[in-house]
Order: sequence, then structure tokens, then C-alpha cells
Amino acid sequence: MKQYRAIFWDNDGILVDTEPLYAQAVQQVFDRLGFSADAEKLYLEYTVRQGRHVWDQIREKLNLSESQINDLRAERDENYETLLSQEIPIIPGAKEVLLQLKSSSLSLVLVTSCLRHHLDMIHEKTGFFDFFDFILAREDFAHSKPHPEPYETAFQKLKQRNNSKISKSDILVIEDSERGLLSAKEAGLECWVIPTKFTQNMDFSRADKRLHSIREVPSLLGIMPQQA
Repeated sequence: MKQYRAIFWDNDGILVDTEPLYAQAVQQVFDRLGFSADAEKLYLEYTVRQGRHVWDQIREKLNLSESQINDLRAERDENYETLLSQEIPIIPGAKEVLLQLKSSSLSLVLVTSCLRHHLDMIHEKTGFFDFFDFILAREDFAHSKPHPEPYETAFQKLKQRNNSKISKSDILVIEDSERGLLSAKEAGLECWVIPTKFTQNMDFSRADKRLHSIREVPSLLGIMPQQA
């Protein structure tokens, strides 16, 4: 069984089920505009799969200026923050798995395309920040997933913290989306995917493993539950 020294975790869809909330926030903007489109389908295709912006897909259809697009983004963010303030749906088993792995010698790192402000809102409620050695959010890199920069940045920071005594073969990435998988693989890292209902039909052919649940992770790593 291969031994890893660090796990890089995605956030949305892996630890918390917030992607549908984000799509809902976009849909609220569409509905107010009277724009007849399924925000969830657009968000799933263009953002979650390809790492592109939904707003670029409607810009020409609605003849919107850059200023108007920025206003719509701000409205979406306000909607999303309202939804986050009401409930944070945690992925079943996420807390238990993080607790189990934190007691091992593994370094745990959170690498997400989520804005820092939204990430803070989410994990002020979950308390998950305590499990991670460090956290990278959208503001920490120029290019978001599927670009390899997020995971490359995480690797370089981990090397600095470990005095360069770590290689890419020591690292495992846990992802739920096609764009996250591509980001990890293009950065030269091994990646296991745990698809959600939201992402289950994406192309995961490059994944090193495809799991059904986050609860499978510890046993696949050879980490057994501690005896009471």
C-alpha cells in the first residue's frame, strides 16, 4: 500500500455540499432578470467542469456591459452569503474522516477556488480550519482550477514548510469535479475523485481512484480507527 505524506483537499463537494447553494444564488439573479436559463446546468457545465464564468455565457445574449456584469456578480455574492448564513450542509462523514486523519502523521491542506470571505463564512460554522496545516483560497493564485497553479502553489508552500523534504509522489489530492481533477493531474499529482450527485456525470477518466464516499479514504490509506 502506497504511503503518502500529505493530502490536498478540495472544499466544495468534498467537505461541504455548497455547490448547489452557489447555483441557487445565480438562479436568483437570473429569475430577477427574467432570463430563462437553468443556472444549475450552466454552473455545472461552465464553472464546475470547465472553470469558466457563467456570466460570460449570458453577456452577449443580454447585451451586458462589464459594469453590469460586476453588479450581477455582487448580487450573486450577496445571495450566496445569505444562503450560507442559513445553513452549511456538511458532506456526511467529512468531520469524522478529518478527525481520523489529523491523528495520523499526514499533512492536511485545503486547496479551493472558493473566495476567502466565503470560505471563512463556511468554516466558522464547521470548525474544519483546525484540521489543516494551511489553506489556499481563490485569492492565493492568479489562475483557478482547472489550471494547475492552485495545486502547484500548494506543493511549493508545503515544500517550504518541510525544508524541501517532500516530492509530488508523496501527495494525494481529493477532488469531486472534472476541473479539480485536471488541475491536480496537470500539476503532476495523484488524484482520487469522490463524485457528488452534482458532478457524477463528468469525465473522471484520468482519476487514479474513484470512490463512493469520503468515508472510504482512511481505510484505503491504511489508517484504521483508533480504539476507544
